[in-house]
Amino acid sequence: MRAGWVTARANCSVDDCLNSIIKRVKDDVAEFNRLPAHKRGSHEFRAAFADGELVVRRIELVKDYRGTHEVDAADGKDVVVVRRSDEAITACRSGKLHLMIVPQWNPERQECDLQIDEATYPLWQISERILGEFLFDR
Repeated sequence: MRAGWVTARANCSVDDCLNSIIKRVKDDVAEFNRLPAHKRGSHEFRAAFADGELVVRRIELVKDYRGTHEVDAADGKDVVVVRRSDEAITACRSGKLHLMIVPQWNPERQECDLQIDEATYPLWQISERILGEFLFDR
């Protein structure tokens, strides 16, 4: 048995995994926004956590006589929402279920697996599956 397995297993909960996913998604949104404009287009994204869910919105940067300001690119209709749902984590896009992520303790590796349809994915790939098409769909 590896040292620390008790803590690792205790942290293999929906709430702890949700927190890890939210942090990774927010970091990936920030990384996208740092890309040069010719790689990301004329938009950026905003990720905000409130009331137990993370909402990611596409923002158009508009320049006018008042300067540069943000406008919701889809009037709030095309958003990604990540939240806790019973014993899983859901990611929805435009109000439709996109992914259901289930934390599962793996006794052989003594690690917490993040599963989608019983396939295991690392955290970065969970974030890519949540955001990939949303960020790069032009």
